[in-house]
Amino acid sequence: MKKLFCTLIFICSLAFGQNEIYGIEVTDLRDGQKYHAIKIGNYVWMTRNLSHKKGNSWCYENKDINCETYGRLYDWNTARRVCPDGWRLPSRMEWNDLKKETGSLGRNLRSKSWNGTDAFEFRALPGGYRFGSGFMGVGYINSGYQGYWWTATEDSGGKALYKYMGDHDDVLEHFQSKSQLALSVRCIRDPH
Repeated sequence: MKKLFCTLIFICSLAFGQNEIYGIEVTDLRDGQKYHAIKIGNYVWMTRNLSHKKGNSWCYENKDINCETYGRLYDWNTARRVCPDGWRLPSRMEWNDLKKETGSLGRNLRSKSWNGTDAFEFRALPGGYRFGSGFMGVGYINSGYQGYWWTATEDSGGKALYKYMGDHDDVLEHFQSKSQLALSVRCIRDPH
């Protein structure tokens, strides 16, 4: 039955010109969590934010339900090494390729539950961010309204770049970050 289901999904994805569903499910062997993955353009993307507990990472208000829904928020040093074996943190250019492949529209990547079309099954959800230190103290900001994802790219000044998407914006933009932020992680890999 599972084989028939996988075959039907693959045939439907080809018939409607959508992206190939890649393997249906990926299991993170470190903690047993399951992630779906899809091929968009030249890369295979996980279809939800990573939620593996490692290093400097947090859940909004430390509630497990928010980890299950939005994933964990990671500082950049942890984000660069948290993806499971065979997966990696995408670079700015890989995010830009995703943007081109999906028509540069944030709504095509946002989940239907987050004011989007989910046209590419990317299922983006607004995990917000965590401000970890400094004069503002510690706080969780914009969870449920905006999404922020790390890239593996640093600018010439040593600041990490991240991608942003708002609940009503039709863009996927990049910005620079200071190290005290904690953001979501999406992992990618090359197709095999």
